[in-house]
Amino acid sequence: MTPLLFWGLAGTLQSWIQPAGIFEVNEGIELLKVGVLKHDALWFRSMWDDQPGTLMWILSWIFHWTGPSVIAGRFLVMALNAGLLGLLARTLETRLGRGSSLALAPLLLSDSTVLQLMGSVMLEPASIPFTLGGAVLFWNRLDRPGARTSAFSGALTGLGLAIKLTAVLPAQVAGWAYLWALWEARLHPDTAIRRRRLHLQAAIHAGTAILVCSCAYWLGNYDLRILSQSHVVGVLKAQPFSESLPAAFWISVGAWMSALPALALLPSSLIVCRTHPTHRAWTLPWLATLLSTTAVFSIYPFWHNYYVIHFTLPLAAMAAPTLALLIRGLLARLPASPLTRPTLVAATIAGSAWILSDSLALFRRQPNADRSAALQETRVLLSEYREALGSVFASTPHLYLFESGVLPVKGLEVVVEKRRQCGNLTPKSVLETLRQAPPGAIIADPSRSSTSIYNPFNREFLDSGYSLILENGAGEVWIRKDLVQRLGITRRPNRTARLIEELKL
Repeated sequence: MTPLLFWGLAGTLQSWIQPAGIFEVNEGIELLKVGVLKHDALWFRSMWDDQPGTLMWILSWIFHWTGPSVIAGRFLVMALNAGLLGLLARTLETRLGRGSSLALAPLLLSDSTVLQLMGSVMLEPASIPFTLGGAVLFWNRLDRPGARTSAFSGALTGLGLAIKLTAVLPAQVAGWAYLWALWEARLHPDTAIRRRRLHLQAAIHAGTAILVCSCAYWLGNYDLRILSQSHVVGVLKAQPFSESLPAAFWISVGAWMSALPALALLPSSLIVCRTHPTHRAWTLPWLATLLSTTAVFSIYPFWHNYYVIHFTLPLAAMAAPTLALLIRGLLARLPASPLTRPTLVAATIAGSAWILSDSLALFRRQPNADRSAALQETRVLLSEYREALGSVFASTPHLYLFESGVLPVKGLEVVVEKRRQCGNLTPKSVLETLRQAPPGAIIADPSRSSTSIYNPFNREFLDSGYSLILENGAGEVWIRKDLVQRLGITRRPNRTARLIEELKL
């Protein structure tokens, strides 16, 4: 029921909402890497990137069958997250009843950001299903330890870590569950044997995870030295820990608000733990995961809105059985009547629908029709002259770059703020690279500062070698003058001029 609900919502949104969304730039960065990989694997292996390329290899294999497609990539992520929700729901149903399982989806998907994130082609929503799924599988078999299950769950975790190392944050629930099992082993008839078995299964799980992750890095030819140059290191060096801690801490705690319905039930969950041992065994590992994740993000003073998934997952997992328990308690106290149960079920469904509808309403308001039309106009222009352009540099790597099939400039494949933070690039060095190998087109975003790492070029550089061909809400498209003359490209009227002409007609 839970994965079907998520799949239906996500699939409906993909067809109902236009492709542009709040994560389009993040998706554009990841998919542009896939475009490089499909064009030249050696180029992909040699380019700078402080994230592993495992997801890119998976997507390139899928695109071999489907063709380059944003929708295919999104449905892959949706399938992974639907599988994760199915596993979590099944585990909750087995441990604490069907009501807990049914409560999971509305609590988790009550925030529009999380709802859209779990269907976006990004590293976080692609890696978390593997690591968290592996952790839950390992947790489920702690009562009856088995080497095969531990190895399989470790392999899943290792694959998730090979996609993005920060997936270790949700995966840590396996470690807390293991520690809880060790604590409970003191009540076992043979404590020493029980603990030895737990130690062995934990070693198999962790060892397999490390082995699979290492193999994926090796097959992808990932340079581990880049980790020491990552933007995380750059951010921590740039801002002293003592100065960044207070603000980062409150941002992390504030992220709990993204799962407001689950957060409201958190005190009840902790109270229920005192009298329900089964509930306690489920809740405490998730609580430890939530608190340790908050501590990690309190140390790292850099925030993206998609980090909220690390908080919504444990909060929803803790609140789901509590919500089911409260509803069952309310049902037991209501007067006996043939209409009592149907009425309560209807009220529960209505409440869940209200939570999700509020999320969907926010989701629907996000896309900007004019901006989407401008992005589509830019994509069509790039697609028309793709072969002649050769390479394109864009201030903001939206999805249209991948969809049009153009390639980035070598050495500037992932030009984002984190490269400046780790000292890998400066506006001056980017401009020098552009001068040495002028791309066929440059897409400038006037809304960004001319001194930003995103917009390193100045007007003099553009005027000297490029012609402004298109200007709309997505930015300015400049094409190299020799290509303009050879191909006979003429300037497109800007969007404002076209609207005036349409009004005149």
